[in-house]
Parts: sequence; C-alpha cells; structure tokens
Amino acid sequence: MLTTVGDLLRDITAKDRGVHYAVLLNGDGQRISSCTFMETVLNKDFQLVINDVTHNVRSFGQGPSHEHVSGVDDVKYMVRLLHAALTLPQRQHAKHSELLMKQEELKEQLKPLETVKVQMAKDAHSKASMLGWVGLAYLSLQGGFLGYLTWYVFEWDTMEPVTYFITYTTSMIFFAYYMLTRQDFACPDVRDRQFLHFFYRSASSEV
Repeated sequence: MLTTVGDLLRDITAKDRGVHYAVLLNGDGQRISSCTFMETVLNKDFQLVINDVTHNVRSFGQGPSHEHVSGVDDVKYMVRLLHAALTLPQRQHAKHSELLMKQEELKEQLKPLETVKVQMAKDAHSKASMLGWVGLAYLSLQGGFLGYLTWYVFEWDTMEPVTYFITYTTSMIFFAYYMLTRQDFACPDVRDRQFLHFFYRSASSEV
C-alpha cells in the first residue's frame, strides 16, 4: 500500500515530539490533501512546513508509476528527497561556518601585508604631494626670475621673445604628457598618477 501525505505527517509528529505543526504545500503554496499519495506529491516540487520552518523540496523528476511502485520503494524514494531537503540547511550552515573560519585565517595572514600596504600608501602620498610643491616652487622662481630680468636687467622688448618661447615649451610639455598618458593635464589626475607610480615602484622593491 502506498504512503499518503497523512501517513508521512503522522510519522513525523510521532518520531519528533517537538513537532507541533506539519503540513505539505504544493508549488503554489496550497495545502496538499492528506489523502494524496506521496508518489504523486514527489513528482513535483513541494514545501514541507514543520512548525514555523519551511523546507523547499525539489523533485527528482517524474517518479515511477502507481502500478509498479511498491510501498517500500515509495518510502525510500520519499526519504531520499526529504533527507536532502532537511539536511540542506545544516550543510549550508556548516559550510558557512567553515568559510568564516577560513576568512578569519586569511585576514590574520594578510595583516602584515595590510600594514606594509598602508605604509607604502602614506609614503607614495607624501612623495606625490612633495612633487606638487616642487612644481609650485619652480613656477614661482621662474616667474620671479623673469620679473627680475624684465624690470631690472633687460627691457620688455628683450624679454618678450623669451617669455614666448617659455610658454611655447610649456605647451609642448603638456601636449607630450597627453600623448604619453592619453589624459589631459589636470592636477588631480596628475597627482593620482604620480601616487600610483610611487606606490607601485615601492611595491616592486618590496617583492
């Protein structure tokens, strides 16, 4: 005689006194009649609700026909499906705990490298900032020197071609920067580029 839904639910409540409520739902969330054969239920995905916990059970496909399946085979087939569904949360929890432990181990192993990374980032940031200050100092000295030559040494008619060539050379430098980097000469981009340059150069020396 084939097992029915009612037989299964009675067995569950009889085996575990902690189960106060058990019901089977179909894929649409509708309750399955207790008179329904488990063979019919197992042909499609269904839900087993025990107390307040819902277990999703996936069917292995079209099951054996009613005419050729014995009660024992039906129970074995049902137990295999339910065992897979009921033990899946425990396996997932165990795997999750294992992955968390491995994550903590990797964090401990990476701590020294993180410390080195932070220090290299600080050094690279300092060097990039220093390079910016050096550029500002150079432009200030250049402007002061040209002003000195214009007002105290030479006349403007003499210095005008000099300033033209300086401006033209500076434009060539900016254009060369664009050709090499494919980026406009914007101060934030230049600073970030220099930071990465110093950082990777420091990282290469640590390897």
